[in-house]
Amino acid sequence: MADKSYVAGNAQNKADQHLPERITITMADFLDKAKHRAEELIGEAKEKIGHRTDNDDLAAEGTKDQISGKTKQLGDDISDAASDLKNKLTN
Repeated sequence: MADKSYVAGNAQNKADQHLPERITITMADFLDKAKHRAEELIGEAKEKIGHRTDNDDLAAEGTKDQISGKTKQLGDDISDAASDLKNKLTN
């Protein structure tokens, strides 16, 4: 019976060698990215509504939200790239 588990484990290791590089993301990272994208989309909506209703303050707030969301997404991308580079250098 021990031989069967070893064979199964060995087969799994061989199968893993053919898989593409795995992407790991934590739930917190996922939620942060979703929040940052949502902030950008809400900003777009505010800006459009502000322009259509001649509400310059709302349009400006929408532009600010878009810039904030995009900036945070850029930070996410830089963090991901640094993490990927670290993983490649250590593996």
